[in-house]
Amino acid sequence: MKRFVEIDVARGIVILLVVLGHLVAFDNFLWSWIFSFHMPFFFLVSGYCTNSKKVELSFSDYLIKCIKSILLMAITCRILYMLTGVFGNVQNMNLNQKLLKIFLEPSEWFIASLFLGRLLFWGYIKIYKIFATPK
Repeated sequence: MKRFVEIDVARGIVILLVVLGHLVAFDNFLWSWIFSFHMPFFFLVSGYCTNSKKVELSFSDYLIKCIKSILLMAITCRILYMLTGVFGNVQNMNLNQKLLKIFLEPSEWFIASLFLGRLLFWGYIKIYKIFATPK
């Protein structure tokens, strides 16, 4: 498949905006401007780059691929963050609190959204093919 330089540039820009959005001071014009569109833009570019051949899989196979590519990596990163103490004081937490923090951290909303978005995309493509196929 041919790569589009424009898409690669868009991906780079959106990644930089996500990083910049988390670096600038909270509640100023630049922060408000970046946060007004950077995540929808990220999801749009991510969806455009979705491998359409994976959609040909059965739902269970596609679900497993999504779990491996998104959720497993997110959980692994979260556990590594917990072990290294990168985000907050976790030494005073019991195991249940640590596990809740791993799986329910509110800052990780986009991972669940991306996961759900991919599953909805699979369903949309399947339904589209049913109605778009001439009979």
